Amino acid sequence: MASPSPQAAASSSSPPSVSPSKPSSSPPSQAKKAAEDKEEHESIEEIKKIHAEPLAAVRALLSIPCDDDVTVYRFLRGHKMNVSVAAQHLNATLKWRQENKLDAIRAKAEKLTQRQFPFAEKVLAVHPHNIFHGYDRRGQPLSIERLGRANPHQMCRTVPFADMQVYHFHHMESKAALLDRLSLERGEVVRTCKIMDFSGLGRAHLDRRGMVYVKKLLDLSQGNYPEMLGTLFVVNTPWVFTFAWKIVKPWLNEKTLAKIHILPNDGYIDVLKQYIDEENIPDFLGGKCTCAEHGGCVPLKDPNEGMTNVCVPARGSYKHVIDIDPTKFQAILSGANNAAAAGQVTQKTEGEAEPAAAANSSSSSSSSGSSSSGSNTVGSVCVAYEFHTESNDLALEVIAEPYTSDGKPGPSSVLRASKRYASDQEPILGVLSIDAPTRLTFNFDNSFSYFTSKSLWFRIDVDAKKETATADEDEEDVRKQMAGLDVNAMQSPPTPAVK
Repeated sequence: MASPSPQAAASSSSPPSVSPSKPSSSPPSQAKKAAEDKEEHESIEEIKKIHAEPLAAVRALLSIPCDDDVTVYRFLRGHKMNVSVAAQHLNATLKWRQENKLDAIRAKAEKLTQRQFPFAEKVLAVHPHNIFHGYDRRGQPLSIERLGRANPHQMCRTVPFADMQVYHFHHMESKAALLDRLSLERGEVVRTCKIMDFSGLGRAHLDRRGMVYVKKLLDLSQGNYPEMLGTLFVVNTPWVFTFAWKIVKPWLNEKTLAKIHILPNDGYIDVLKQYIDEENIPDFLGGKCTCAEHGGCVPLKDPNEGMTNVCVPARGSYKHVIDIDPTKFQAILSGANNAAAAGQVTQKTEGEAEPAAAANSSSSSSSSGSSSSGSNTVGSVCVAYEFHTESNDLALEVIAEPYTSDGKPGPSSVLRASKRYASDQEPILGVLSIDAPTRLTFNFDNSFSYFTSKSLWFRIDVDAKKETATADEDEEDVRKQMAGLDVNAMQSPPTPAVK
């Protein structure tokens, strides 16, 4: 069955059953199970009594007040009840949250579903996961990741780290808010349960840039969200997992490692069912849930969906023409007044403003509402483009031919000068504002490469109001907010915290 949203689940007056059946198989070990049972019902009132002294000691060392007992306790547990170290980490986190307005991100993230997070479409295409899929038997919110179906190489190319960072913090703030609400409602510390499915993992997943990318995310978040993980099940591990685990394992501290159960490929479903109801286990893992109404429990997407693929030959080029003739120009404005009034979108690729194609003063097709670049009227049409290459760089030049009064394209001019882009490293995004009927020629140039052809993926949208052109105005606001993020301030202090 489909899982409720985190918002609905958090407000439910009937929390799920928290009485797991005892595992009979060896994984997870009985020692690990005993440790989990011990912290299964950590009463907040008991914590306040038993740990009153260290809680007070941590607060006394903080430069920024923190009145949340559960938060202070998570930092204490994450640092082996070491008061000075916990206070050092919590101080750094509180300062980081204040400087980077994380509370504002949390307030926004609480109101959104995962698919509404900024840049979710791009992220989920290369990193399929579901941050909320019901609960396990202990009442821990359940999340599922299909890491074997992730594409680290494509992730580096199609999701700039800045965008992933914005998505990631919406994810973490949404999860932290849910745990805070559940802990308050139940009167006990609530953590999460996660299933990581490595089916499909291969050598391509050991992509060096992809591993560095993931490591940066762990470094940014591990010290700021301690003791959120309760149980992690790793399933469907192929031979290459052994090599990947050797790389990742040193990044995790011993408390996190103690919560990880690497289950055998044969019979892991029997172990999962001892901890999670079948109705909350996806069918692709042997459970009963399909989430048919949502396209699957963890939908798999093609990151290049909606894009055109062409081969740009060595010492050659590929030209793509967008002909916004007078008839089409007027049709766009007439059919999308409200969207056009939303205004032009700032250029994403470079910092400078994008020059507009000049409207011919004698053109009979020019709209009376037409305006110069930068205005927010219905007289402008947005042309948004995005492209990347499978390997190696590529140049792009954009030529404009504004229509004249006789209804034909006039003299051409360079709207965007030719420039080589590292399009194999990240997607190249841009927006052009067109104030009059114009023929645009996108010249993808590979003439500088004597021997290597380039596999090009591109997409060009005319008046792409809700898609590439606007990048969702809320996303742009968040991008600006996160642009000044102090990465050094986000690094964990000397002793690593538990994720």
